[in-house]
Amino acid sequence: MRPYRISILNGLNHLILGGILIYAGIVKLRGIDVFVRSLADAEFLGFTTGLSLLSWSLAFLELLLGIALCFYSSFWLYALALLLMLFYTSLLWHLVYVQESIACTCKSLFPFLSWEVHFYASLVYIVLVIFNIYNFFLLRSKQGVDRKPGKTE
Repeated sequence: MRPYRISILNGLNHLILGGILIYAGIVKLRGIDVFVRSLADAEFLGFTTGLSLLSWSLAFLELLLGIALCFYSSFWLYALALLLMLFYTSLLWHLVYVQESIACTCKSLFPFLSWEVHFYASLVYIVLVIFNIYNFFLLRSKQGVDRKPGKTE
């Protein structure tokens, strides 16, 4: 693929990734009490103290990360998005396949999907983030940015 095609795909991917995180963050912030209860009811975490702070932090992180991904391309943003989605996907996996009852509002993003399909949609999101990480390093190497500053050949 030519670099400009990768850039267009990467830009579109940024908007998709950022838009999903912004929407999910807003939904969580609007219903933060439900999100706190959902995390408290989930047996996945194994603790209940500090869940309010964790819930607020995750929701704000999602929102700010989504906004940042719409405008910036950084390995650290992608890594943070990957870690966040790995957490949510593992939580969703636990809710769907391990826990007997599902006490989660994660389905608000895709209300028409079943829980299993929602889990697979989260896996697709992870693949998109990995695609962006790969393209980030591919574009940097094509532009010659991968050399350390001050080092000449």
